[in-house]
Amino acid sequence: MLTDFFTKNLDIVFGIYGLSFVVMGIVILIQIQKRKDSSFKLSRVIGMLAGFGLSHGLNEWLEMFAIIKGYHSEIFNLIQLMVLALSYIFLFEFGRRLILLSSPKFLNKWVTVAFSLLVLMLIVTLKYEKSIWPRYFLGFPGGILSAAGFILYYKSEESILKPLNIYRFFFTSAAAIFVYSLLGGIIVSKADFFPASVINTDSFKNLFGFPVQVSRAVCSVI
Repeated sequence: MLTDFFTKNLDIVFGIYGLSFVVMGIVILIQIQKRKDSSFKLSRVIGMLAGFGLSHGLNEWLEMFAIIKGYHSEIFNLIQLMVLALSYIFLFEFGRRLILLSSPKFLNKWVTVAFSLLVLMLIVTLKYEKSIWPRYFLGFPGGILSAAGFILYYKSEESILKPLNIYRFFFTSAAAIFVYSLLGGIIVSKADFFPASVINTDSFKNLFGFPVQVSRAVCSVI
């Protein structure tokens, strides 16, 4: 069965997952270089999304390497955890800056700093599955901010963007990032506290019959 294939070949899933994010990051960087004088305000903040794509893709490739090689030393795990946290910092900051383009009085930059320091403190002090904290406090809200930001940006620039007939791209991006924020930010490794004790990767697999990483990969491709 297809679900058995995904379960037994998670390395392939992580490979595709990581590649799609890396490609996204590279394409955005190429566009930034080609359109340095772009009049679209989105060009001022899109670099943060490129940073998320490149760093998060690297995180998934590290996970793929760990699966293939069975490599889980403390140093390796720490490196992977820091890359994961960095990727979600990029996502959170992208979402914050994107909303600022249409709502100038929105969250101050120190909010990103505060959430990042909170995640670092939780990683250092708590013994639970440490990858939970970047997902809960940066990945989930960062995805929500980014999804809302795409819609708000389009609405604020509708007079310019509507004639280009690109609403579907903004909507698709917002929808994919929103769903990803749930799959990647809420459905985490199982732990002994709520909500991770109820909503986690194990419960997702039991409910749907395949690993959550498959659905995350689909979102990343979109």
